[in-house]
Amino acid sequence: MPKLKCDAHKCIFNCERYCVKSVIHVNDDLDAKKCVSFSEQKYDEKKYDTEFAKMECANQYVSIECDAKACDHNANGMCVSEKVEIGCDKNVCKHNNECKTFSL
Repeated sequence: MPKLKCDAHKCIFNCERYCVKSVIHVNDDLDAKKCVSFSEQKYDEKKYDTEFAKMECANQYVSIECDAKACDHNANGMCVSEKVEIGCDKNVCKHNNECKTFSL
């Protein structure tokens, strides 16, 4: 499984830059390869920090299902890259849930 670094800070599955979802899915969008497992937080982050215990169960290794057929790291629908980054440069993309590891 790839080691995942996630900068999608507004995703409910992001815990200290790790994904707490056991399997994520990247689609084959023409504009950007997007993590479609992304789910936006619906709560106030400050309130969340005080009401819930800190999550220490986040795993840096995640199974990634990928439909980006043109990507070098796609092997029969699974990502085989050693490291994967989800996020984007703020000035370049509209969403922060893009696969930055995608390569042709």
